[in-house]
Amino acid sequence: GPAVNPLGPYLAASLAAGEVFKRARGLTRGRFADSFGYSLWTGAEGRWSELADGPGVEGVVVPPIYVVGAGAVGQCLHALLAASRLGGAYLVTIDDDKHDKTNLNRCLLAGVNDDKHPKVDVITSVRVAAGLDGIEFNGTVAQYVQRPSEPRPRADVAHLEANDRYPIVVSAVDKNTSRHD
Repeated sequence: GPAVNPLGPYLAASLAAGEVFKRARGLTRGRFADSFGYSLWTGAEGRWSELADGPGVEGVVVPPIYVVGAGAVGQCLHALLAASRLGGAYLVTIDDDKHDKTNLNRCLLAGVNDDKHPKVDVITSVRVAAGLDGIEFNGTVAQYVQRPSEPRPRADVAHLEANDRYPIVVSAVDKNTSRHD
């Protein structure tokens, strides 16, 4: 049955990550890590404050991004894009599912008040708060492509869609029927 305490899986993942970290760094009882940081950009190790910053994203322009799935993976992607401050990004998020007690604990942008509400509603609130442009569609990919009007994407994106062009499509779904769409 479903876990009574949804924090259990997170605690287990944290403990597993801690063990991997200790083995990778050679930590033993009584010897603690002190300001350990690792740069994914340069591979350098050291104090976090002393590592070189990665490349900036100011002025980066990305083509429209279609995110199919607004559950756990889709919400993590939206959180990443919101935190990156890609002001020129345009997101089209498509999902026909609602939050419920079987998935709410995995959806990091959702809270208990989002239970029984469409997953795209959470995406809308986060996207707007982050200043990202885009639209959300509460339905399937097939329904989105065949929709007669609403929601209407930005004019340049509508032009791309009219020519069956979808520059970047991210599959964040967990159902084969959605993958097949």
